[in-house]
Amino acid sequence: MDQQSKGHPTETPATSSIQAEITLSEWSRSAPLDLSERDIEMIDNEVNADRTQLDYDHNQEGQTELRTTHYVGIVSLPDGPVVEIAPKAAGSNLLSLLRYARAIDQSILDTETTVSKGREFLDAIAALYLDELDTLMRHGLHTDYQRVTDTEKYLRGQVDTQRQLQRQGVAGTQFECRYDTLTANTVANQAILYATSILTRLVSSLDLRQQLKRHSIRFRRQVDLRAVQHHELQQIEVTRLNEHYADILRLTELIIQNIHMDNFTHGEHPSFSILVNMNRVFESVVERAVREAVADITQWSVEGQAQINGLVTGGKYPVNMKPDFVIRNADDEVILVGDAKWKVGKPKQSDIYQMSAYQLADDVPGLLVYPAQGQQNVTEYVVRDEHKLRLIELPTDKERMDFEQLATLLRDTVSDEIAAFGLGSL
Repeated sequence: MDQQSKGHPTETPATSSIQAEITLSEWSRSAPLDLSERDIEMIDNEVNADRTQLDYDHNQEGQTELRTTHYVGIVSLPDGPVVEIAPKAAGSNLLSLLRYARAIDQSILDTETTVSKGREFLDAIAALYLDELDTLMRHGLHTDYQRVTDTEKYLRGQVDTQRQLQRQGVAGTQFECRYDTLTANTVANQAILYATSILTRLVSSLDLRQQLKRHSIRFRRQVDLRAVQHHELQQIEVTRLNEHYADILRLTELIIQNIHMDNFTHGEHPSFSILVNMNRVFESVVERAVREAVADITQWSVEGQAQINGLVTGGKYPVNMKPDFVIRNADDEVILVGDAKWKVGKPKQSDIYQMSAYQLADDVPGLLVYPAQGQQNVTEYVVRDEHKLRLIELPTDKERMDFEQLATLLRDTVSDEIAAFGLGSL
């Protein structure tokens, strides 16, 4: 277990740049590799602790073939290679898609950092995180009141009677006090500092490392560095007083939840993983694009992961129907149902059957959304000779676009597709 995992993190100088030795795409297989027991243990216990993100098989020669899934990112094995997994249909837009999916819009970077095959995935995440750190520092660190129990020369707040008697006795010259003090040493700031220290250790770009280090030094003047656990982030409440923390806390959660650290000491090869679920990312991208496409229609509303009427009723076990989004009118009636599929290749009949069931449940048209793949999935069906089912592709792989341009294109594409149903004026 590393020092940070024990709750006593220390910042150490970075080792040489981390280079991806193997680049794979989603749903692919590596060449046979000689992986150690430690490598396999990390895959089993860290990378796949909660869900299978990176699978593998052993061949007859005792070598290991890695099998990727719909998770993309980077995995650095303790004795083996660094494995980079690139999305098939994102082109150089993975960073922008992550930003769009997580509603992280603020950006002060002079140039858009892109992620393409062979590019350091962590550097892109770190660039985005640095962007948010700069924004946070411009607004200032949020402070909050915390209860402190300490020994004071003068009475402050309330006396802790039990501690007073135990430590000072009946003739003590100091006071064991309990009081509230305004401090920046909050869980939110500790989590941000912890994520910053992790990224500082792992990035390959010297410029990024130096900028992250500067922020870390500024933070440590007011904030303790400790290994903040993922469950602690769930307790943080974003209010109007700290709303400028919303974006960076989303990224902080991504980093703390997904980067599993080991050998976090100077001079050793760092092992870690940060992988993102492209299915979830794309679902969030599509839902946001739909919300923005209909935002100006006051009578309409969008509901994500909506529970709709079921075609199948009764039975011992309920059959839930939850499309990725539905659009409702002023009477709260479903007027369009849609689903997002992060898949490449020919549409599966199971996708069509699933969408048909969603449509028939409310007798409405449907929209099945895929990522870009040369328009090969763009087509239209009719369900029960009545309801249109349109299959479309979003321009997720559009090259030479910054974030704002891509965000606008995603929204406009969805807007045009919804308008094609003739449901209302967009």
